Amino acid sequence: MRKIYTFIAFSILLNANFVTSLTAQVGFATLTALNQTQISATTGDKPQAKVWEYNGSEFAVLPNTSGTYIWKLNKTTLSWSSILKLSSKTTSHADYRLVGNVAHIFLYQGKSSQLVSAEYVTASATYKLWKKRNTIVGLTLDDGVETGSIDIDGTGRMWLTSAGVSNINVRWSDNPYKTWSAPITIATGVQDDDISAVICMPTERKIGVLWSNQTTKRFGFKTHTDGALPSTWSADEVPASQSALNIGHGMADDHLNMTISKDGTLYCAVKTSYDLTGYPKMALLIRRPDRTWDNLYEVSQTGSRPIALLN
Repeated sequence: MRKIYTFIAFSILLNANFVTSLTAQVGFATLTALNQTQISATTGDKPQAKVWEYNGSEFAVLPNTSGTYIWKLNKTTLSWSSILKLSSKTTSHADYRLVGNVAHIFLYQGKSSQLVSAEYVTASATYKLWKKRNTIVGLTLDDGVETGSIDIDGTGRMWLTSAGVSNINVRWSDNPYKTWSAPITIATGVQDDDISAVICMPTERKIGVLWSNQTTKRFGFKTHTDGALPSTWSADEVPASQSALNIGHGMADDHLNMTISKDGTLYCAVKTSYDLTGYPKMALLIRRPDRTWDNLYEVSQTGSRPIALLN
């Protein structure tokens, strides 16, 4: 049985599987340790998000030995309580997106994954299954899949990205997200270990997909314009390729996480495969609103599974 240790810092909740150590140098003034919560699967899927704040309360999606639940944080007892069962599966790795009072939750479970949606009930300060679709949607993914993530573009279309044995694929569905497309391959030639992540880019009215390619030793990034044909994607921007070094196993590794600012600046926390003393292991890739990429920024020469957050 695994245990989840959670901390509160400036209203941002960080799982200890993500953060192995926190000191004053990373910018948090205080940390409050919460009581342990027993869970049945790790929370370490790199591109995913599992904890959110809504209407003054914190929520999370976590599995235990009886299923996968939405949990609510009790700030008085400093403990998590399960409030809504989403699935009977006990191995879910969740990724969510909020649209108003609705949380759309992708439950990664390998090739046979699921999508569940829940709406916030103000009167009881809890969640119930979404009235527009109160059933689980089964999602069949590809051989070689390791993880997946979701986001919703400016038209309300939901996108799911995942990697197969050698391809980066996307799938899409329109509200209420019950019927899904066949996979659309947007990149080929990656390794079985590579992964991808998707993010909405409101200022450009686009959806973006970032992936690792340990064959070319570079990261990849493509965009899709809202309302365009689902199969129409941009050319690969090859993020920060101008600063890639022919060192170790190269620039790309299958650790990545993204966030975006209000002005459209995209921040991508990544891990390199340089794997040599004196070279960055934790790094930041930044895509500016003019669609150019800065040189890679070194964050640390140690560590794993970086996450990008904006306060």
